[in-house]
Amino acid sequence: MPRTTLTLEDDALRAARDYAERRGQTLGQAVSELVLRATRREFVTDDIGGFHVVRLAADSPKVTLAKVKELEETL
Repeated sequence: MPRTTLTLEDDALRAARDYAERRGQTLGQAVSELVLRATRREFVTDDIGGFHVVRLAADSPKVTLAKVKELEETL
């Protein structure tokens, strides 16, 4: 496996380390998995009234007002 050096934003590095720790992976394994998942995911948008709206899978979790408020509190 080739070795490389990446420069990541502090919050991206923190997120990758947390992800790796939760899954018992090395940082390299976690970053590889996250990059592959992101690049393999089909990303389809629809143009609705001039806005690009992401088309999600039918089984995607719904974004509720309660979830939005919960996330706002973390900012």
